[in-house]
Amino acid sequence: APHLRRKTGWSPDFGPGDLLVADLCTDWVASRDGEQHCLVMKDMATGLLWVRALKTKIPDGIRQGLNEFRESLLSFREYLGLSAPNRPFILHTDKGGEFEAALVTDYVSQQGGCVRTAPKGAHVSYAEQAVREVLQGTRVSLYAAGLSATFWPYAARQHVFNMNCDVPSYREFLRSTGRPHEKRVFGRLIWFKPDEKTPKGTPTTVPGCFLGHDYEMRQGVWAMYLKGGHLKGNNMKNVGITSVPVG
Repeated sequence: APHLRRKTGWSPDFGPGDLLVADLCTDWVASRDGEQHCLVMKDMATGLLWVRALKTKIPDGIRQGLNEFRESLLSFREYLGLSAPNRPFILHTDKGGEFEAALVTDYVSQQGGCVRTAPKGAHVSYAEQAVREVLQGTRVSLYAAGLSATFWPYAARQHVFNMNCDVPSYREFLRSTGRPHEKRVFGRLIWFKPDEKTPKGTPTTVPGCFLGHDYEMRQGVWAMYLKGGHLKGNNMKNVGITSVPVG
């Protein structure tokens, strides 16, 4: 049951990575980098979520996202001291062209898994639930931060990170690997030292907007700031996004 997954960290029926559900949420507002689709995945054993922003619906983006998630789950499984999977893992999705493409099915087969699709016209309820969780959480995060919808990839990723921190064993796994492991409020004020040179006599740190952690970050965060310290009219070209060493 979902409440038991959050309490104990995993389901007794499956180990991390044994059963994944996935769906592609399309037609988002184009991000600053042109992403308009969101791949959402959920591990049914742990309840852990994963998102990846995509510019197109090509299968290679799905394969890359699946590979990221699977590698993370296998590392988590090793941290828990669980034995290697003794059965094929399952990727359960709707009957859609992207997930049934040879590039995806071949990757799953090479990794010792299989793709199972819902019957034509049916949907995978757990995958749709995961999409709703991510979509609603992203909307709320953007609204609370006062940022436009073009920042949705950052908001979605940080919302998922915060949700995953509700699994105690996964939070300890992140801490043990030196990664961020505490929930952070998307859009909060942070102060940091930018890479660009500042005139002598001016403050060495600047205010920025916290945009979240990346999956492979150790002590850094994504931050948005105004180059030169102020916005010139409505020109967003002097708005910078950078990775900064904030703990």
